Amino acid sequence: MRAFVNNDFTDSDALFGRSDFTDIATQLVAVASSFDVVLVVGYLLAHHAVVLRQVAPATTVVGVEMFLMTYPTRTFPPAIPALPAIPNLAGWINRALHHFNNFMGYKIPKDAAEPLDPSLAAWLDAGTKPVYVGFGVVTVDAFDLVALLRDLLAHVPSSTRVVVFAGGYSATGAVPFPTQVAALQALDSDRVFVISTTASHALLFPRCKAIVHHAGAGTIAAAARAGVPQVPVPVAIDQPYWAQRVFELGVAARPVPFAKRSGARIAAGIKEAREEGMVKRAREVAEMSRREPEGAGVLATWVAGLVSAAQPSVMEGGVEKDA
Repeated sequence: MRAFVNNDFTDSDALFGRSDFTDIATQLVAVASSFDVVLVVGYLLAHHAVVLRQVAPATTVVGVEMFLMTYPTRTFPPAIPALPAIPNLAGWINRALHHFNNFMGYKIPKDAAEPLDPSLAAWLDAGTKPVYVGFGVVTVDAFDLVALLRDLLAHVPSSTRVVVFAGGYSATGAVPFPTQVAALQALDSDRVFVISTTASHALLFPRCKAIVHHAGAGTIAAAARAGVPQVPVPVAIDQPYWAQRVFELGVAARPVPFAKRSGARIAAGIKEAREEGMVKRAREVAEMSRREPEGAGVLATWVAGLVSAAQPSVMEGGVEKDA
């Protein structure tokens, strides 16, 4: 995360954890032949699909890239690391920028049914709706979250309560940064609740009055579906793009670039997000999203069609290619 925050992409081994991807590939090769379909999702993991197709010819192997912006389109511009959001220009310019982006080498929650932690639920019940503050995995020692939260509390009304996510990668294990969590927990417990592991966005966000976050695609979608106004603080890659999209949609305050973050700027964003028009618009967009088909159901139908296909194939970028 320091590499992303500091725009330092020189150490690819540290950034992408090459050994981890080798381990994953080895495990996939070992089990692939036992399945009718192997669906590999992720901007780097999808490339394993090509290898799997060779070692498991009887299995349909599907590789799905996660970033919509990777594939050239005239509709909107790409998200490019280390650059601010690009304005939506003429169609051919958008498409050209996508091709340039690809040429330069950019290929790169918890179950909603699981209830909230009882202590979190009790804290939510004990007062007014809080503001959610969370920056995903960025909280893993890439910056001083404690100082930012103190600054924010100094710039919002004293009645404002905050639930802050400090879990980072801890969803898969023990909390890796207990010092920072302890410092956050030492703040005013009536005003601040610290999530040190995980919490369902689907259950938590509807109980908040504003969502301050890093503008990751999943968090953006969860906040929009909850019908709660957002304050995006994008870091890198696709996050500035999504931050700009929800701002233009009218459900989020003007994005605060992560490099320019401050309690005062975020507090101003929260005030903007709580304006009546934005609150109403957030509810309207949430209703629209609820009427759309569930993504899991659409994906399941698609995969079922692959299973019934006579010949295994590799899907690359949404285009089916014969082996």
